[in-house]
Order: sequence, then structure tokens, then C-alpha cells
Amino acid sequence: MRLTALVVAVTASPLLAVTAMADSHCGNVPQADWMSVAEVATAVTEAGYEVREVERDDGCFEIKAVDAQGQRFDLDVNPATGEIVRQDRDD
Repeated sequence: MRLTALVVAVTASPLLAVTAMADSHCGNVPQADWMSVAEVATAVTEAGYEVREVERDDGCFEIKAVDAQGQRFDLDVNPATGEIVRQDRDD
């Protein structure tokens, strides 16, 4: 019985790890493949935002920015591509 439980636990462990890694909406980008802060700020600026703050968190660049109409946004940006993967208006 203990052997069966051990086999199930060992077999399920990689599945749990894959599920946890898939939770990041920015992908699971290795640190070595991340753009620099300057590069990601340039990408966000080219998308029409004025960058106010850049942080690294939860596998994404988290950026506080302002659009052309003066509305504030919290953006999550893919660290390898500079693509905005989530934007929330910061009221």
C-alpha cells in the first residue's frame, strides 16, 4: 500500500509542477531570455504609453503607464517579446 502511494506521488509531482508553471500569463521565460528594462520600456512606449514605473514580478514585467488620454494603466508585459498580455485601468 505504501509503495502504491509513493508511486502515485512521484508520478503526479511533475504534473503539479507543470500546472504551477502554466499559471503565469507571461509564459515561463528563463531569466536569461528577458529583455532589459530599457527594451521593454521602449516596446511599451511604442505601443502608445508613457512608462512611469517598471517592476519584475510573477514572471512578467509589471508596468505602471499612462496612455495618450491621460488614463493610468497597470500593464503586464511578456519579458521575452515585449507584448502587453494584460492591461487594467488604474482608477
